[in-house]
Amino acid sequence: EGEGRTRSRGSRLNIIIIAEGAIDRSGKPISSNYVKDLVVQRLGFDTRVTVLGHVQRGGTPSAFDRVLSSKMGMEAVMALLEATPDTPACVVSHSGNQSVRLPLMECVQVTKDVQKAMDEKRFDEAIQLRGRSFENNWNIYKLLAHQKPAQEKSPFSMAILNVGAPAAGMNAAVRSAVRIGICQGHTIYVVNDGFEGLAKGQVREVGWHDVAGWLGRGGSMLGTKRTLPKTCMEKIVENVRKFNIQGLLVIGGFEAYEGVLQLVEARGQYEELCIVMCVIPATISNNVPGTDFSLGSDTAVNAAMESCDRIKQSASGTKRRVFIVETMGGYCGYLSTVTGIAVGADAAYVYEDPFTIHDLKANVEHLTDKMKTDIQRGLVLRNEKCHEHYTTEFLYNLYSSEGKGIFDCRINVLGHLQQGGAPTPFDRNYGTKLGVKAVLWIVMAKVSSVLFPGRVFANSGDTACVIGLRKKVVAFSPVTELKKVTDFEHRLPQEQWWLNLRLMLKMLANYQISLTEYISGQMEHVTRRTLSIEKGF
Repeated sequence: EGEGRTRSRGSRLNIIIIAEGAIDRSGKPISSNYVKDLVVQRLGFDTRVTVLGHVQRGGTPSAFDRVLSSKMGMEAVMALLEATPDTPACVVSHSGNQSVRLPLMECVQVTKDVQKAMDEKRFDEAIQLRGRSFENNWNIYKLLAHQKPAQEKSPFSMAILNVGAPAAGMNAAVRSAVRIGICQGHTIYVVNDGFEGLAKGQVREVGWHDVAGWLGRGGSMLGTKRTLPKTCMEKIVENVRKFNIQGLLVIGGFEAYEGVLQLVEARGQYEELCIVMCVIPATISNNVPGTDFSLGSDTAVNAAMESCDRIKQSASGTKRRVFIVETMGGYCGYLSTVTGIAVGADAAYVYEDPFTIHDLKANVEHLTDKMKTDIQRGLVLRNEKCHEHYTTEFLYNLYSSEGKGIFDCRINVLGHLQQGGAPTPFDRNYGTKLGVKAVLWIVMAKVSSVLFPGRVFANSGDTACVIGLRKKVVAFSPVTELKKVTDFEHRLPQEQWWLNLRLMLKMLANYQISLTEYISGQMEHVTRRTLSIEKGF
């Protein structure tokens, strides 16, 4: 029925995905050929069956899988070192953004409980036993796959815009936000070209099918600019009043966060800005406070990783060579660090982890010793703003001079290839989930801020938040609170979780720290980062 409706609206393609173990409610298997015959007989559509099979098992691991396996491997070793003869066997797993240890026998029992629930046709319970993430994904898919008319039209209206540089996953977030809003009967506007477009009145109402096909598209379909509200505040207020916008969903990078903060601080002057606002972080730099991951950062890391893989492969069979690779990210070293772990870099220089000429000397000596073995390639990553004086060219000259007669060097600046491309599955799904959760939160916050029907007055700090994954949960953090923990000069959060990964990077590079130092140094690293911001670089 759903496929018939989409074809009637002009769609020329439908995809049906069937799990190999799919069954109907009576427990009878559902085969791909059965579904094909049903579509042909009922709808008369030309249908083909493709069995993916072991294609799904092969291929090069993504950056996410490489980093995940590295983290879980380290956690497993630490679990063994901390274990006693009385410690029960455990399974190393991952929850949200944290490695966790779960009792082995409990995991085995849950697996058996899932199968038992399936055998007894208790399907809803089986879904719950799969875990919160599985259940959440399944519910969101059912919600967004096909349009369901709202039971009644709502007087609430919301605008969605992109701010900052384009980032993969922006369109997925816009799509899900638009569709969940329409499902609830709200009026949904989209704004072209960020805050500048809002000031110019580039606002239009959208429907369900206006965002069809946006899920897998890179960049920003709405258009995005870095303009901040303070440059055009009165015109923004005028259009908020004109279109009766009662909620604002801003999807973007540090400028999106800073822009919403400016709007909140202007509430005392403009009553029209007393509306509910939410920021979905979307930037390859992953430098927005209030979240561990920003949309687009996973896609950017994958792009950098694939480039580094090819760069290393280019030296196969040649003389000994070291590559100096520059990544983007502004002052934030997330891209360099995570890419370094994914590709096995020998060093990764970032602003947050201050380094001296003595560190550079140790790195060069490490590579020199390494090149005297059978290994003939080296890779050094440098964040574009890691140091004012130790530039990419400086590193190239240093390594070339010190490695003369042992290895030669090449420079590669990755540039904007880290920003382009289609979003990874992680960014598509993450953007979809954040879009849904953000709209539901905006609507909930709106309900508590209604003065009378059709009039929203939201002036408390908790009505303007950044949504993001923090450790194990998706949380909403007021921008006014995040301001206290933000380094605005360098556009960074004052504390960043991924700095702990640098200890693992250095240990795996086999040149700086031992496992004991890794375990004892994790909390010190966070403290060092806070002190370095207070003192300056």
